[in-house]
Amino acid sequence: MEEKLHALMQDVFNPEFLEVINTSHHHAGHSGSPGTGQSHFTVRLRATTLQGQTRLAAHRRVMEAAAPLFQEGLHALSIEIL
Repeated sequence: MEEKLHALMQDVFNPEFLEVINTSHHHAGHSGSPGTGQSHFTVRLRATTLQGQTRLAAHRRVMEAAAPLFQEGLHALSIEIL
């Protein structure tokens, strides 16, 4: 999942900076966590395509881009727009 998320963000936003951090270990055993170790991530990115947008608009665009991965086991996504 980490590689898919990274590739997707790269393809959609062509960011100047991109970091995908797996935080699944912080959620092991929590309700809704599938226990795969590949369900919770933080995405940190800086992309020209997101400049000038409100924080909410930029987060929506990232969530829309990641939407297909929620069908594949992604459970939670934290977003940091730099």
